[in-house]
Amino acid sequence: MDLENFSLLFFIVSMVKCDALENSKIDCYQIFQQQQKPLITYEIENRGFHRIFSINVEIKSLDNDLLNSNCKFLIVQKLDRNIYVDEFELKQPSHNQNFLFYLNKKVNIEAVEYRSESFYLFLILKNNIITCDPITKVCNLNLKFPFHLRYHAPTRDENIKSKDAFTSFKISNPRLLVSNCDQELIKQRNYIFSTTDRFGIDLVKNIYIEECSWNEIECEYSLKNIEIKVPIGKQDYEQIIMTITLGFLIFLAIKVSCFIREKSLSIV
Repeated sequence: MDLENFSLLFFIVSMVKCDALENSKIDCYQIFQQQQKPLITYEIENRGFHRIFSINVEIKSLDNDLLNSNCKFLIVQKLDRNIYVDEFELKQPSHNQNFLFYLNKKVNIEAVEYRSESFYLFLILKNNIITCDPITKVCNLNLKFPFHLRYHAPTRDENIKSKDAFTSFKISNPRLLVSNCDQELIKQRNYIFSTTDRFGIDLVKNIYIEECSWNEIECEYSLKNIEIKVPIGKQDYEQIIMTITLGFLIFLAIKVSCFIREKSLSIV
């Protein structure tokens, strides 16, 4: 066989192979249209101002397509202005080995509640947290991330007792998107995660970028819109605390000045 014929044969075989691979490529979104809705269970762990958000997604696969696929999963979580997440904390090895994260805006971790606004947290799940049972054909995605409650201004309502001085807000349900995109996710970041007009009342149901397509999956929830209470204190207690603090500082200043004076006299 001469070189020209060999090159032609190689080209034909390559094209056939590429077509076969393209046709065998699994459509992740289509898989979810043919099976039960995923069940999302989420809960808030710990008490106080430092909490843990725990999410579990249970996917019951009717066939092995999902088990054998390279589907990528994205959790979209809207967080209220009463909450903040620390980017430095999320980058720690205990968390970033499970997911990549992006925020649609810069979050000021020192701002008080009434000077803050809600934001979106995007969690791209890594394959190591996805566990599948080939016998039961059930897959589970588990992840946790820390969040913190913001400081609230004390109430001035005289009808509220100090023990009842709380405010409350609800946690939005996590949303699940899926893709079989082969592109590096970092290349999509500017388009998906930095385009604020995509995050109005509802997140866009379908995001298409060049050869990549992200689709939102309709899910069921074991519990919806968890409510969190935040202690806010009372205005009258704030005045008492300020008075006590000021008095203590004056007392401390007098003690320090007396100590310095005694030391100086002893030296003389």
